[in-house]
Amino acid sequence: TVWLKNWLMGIFGVNWGILPLGLMVILATVGPFIYIYFERKAEKRLLSEQSKYQETLKQAAREMARVHNFRKLLNLIVHTVTKTVRIAYSAIYLSDPESGEFILKASHAIKKTQPLSISKDSSLVSWFQNHREPLVYEEISRESQENHKAIFKQVAEEMLFLHAAVIVPGFLEDKLIGLLVLGDKRTRGIYTLEDLN
Repeated sequence: TVWLKNWLMGIFGVNWGILPLGLMVILATVGPFIYIYFERKAEKRLLSEQSKYQETLKQAAREMARVHNFRKLLNLIVHTVTKTVRIAYSAIYLSDPESGEFILKASHAIKKTQPLSISKDSSLVSWFQNHREPLVYEEISRESQENHKAIFKQVAEEMLFLHAAVIVPGFLEDKLIGLLVLGDKRTRGIYTLEDLN
């Protein structure tokens, strides 16, 4: 209005203020609708990402039902999780009935030296005996700094040793039978609740 005042006065005369005022009214009326439009677009994009996850995992579940070779099934799981969640790598450790250790049975895209087993006496295994939900390195690392209990520090160190950003436990009834180890996201983003679900 300040820049165009002289030009507007030349065209509209004394009533030159009507145009800026009218423009303000139009923008104030249309603004919320534009906001709602872009909000819906953003929601649709987020939901489409989520539906891609769901569709990929449904397709993988159908494939898994047809796989009767255990080794192939494990490899399909790590491959699907790595690609779907877009992470650096993933690995599955399964409990060995004889030794009780958790042995590396399948992995995808591991570039670092990955430990071949996790001791049955490790702090990580003890942690999962009492906690059945996924373990996120960022959370346990922060907890180890705030809480001076030794278990938090030990679990954080073991996760670091496994190059794990997240570890998801697998239970058969009350028995811990496996661990799904997930690396960092390729986008360097954090794991959301949807990712963990």
